[in-house]
Amino acid sequence: MVFPFQGLQRSLARFKAQPEGPGLLLCRAALLEAYLE
Repeated sequence: MVFPFQGLQRSLARFKAQPEGPGLLLCRAALLEAYLE
């Protein structure tokens, strides 16, 4: 299983590579926060 911060780093890397999909990044970040709580 990947640690949450590693998943965030991957999401950020994808966001920088594909700036047309910021909504997906925000959605994944929200899901990670909900998962951590």
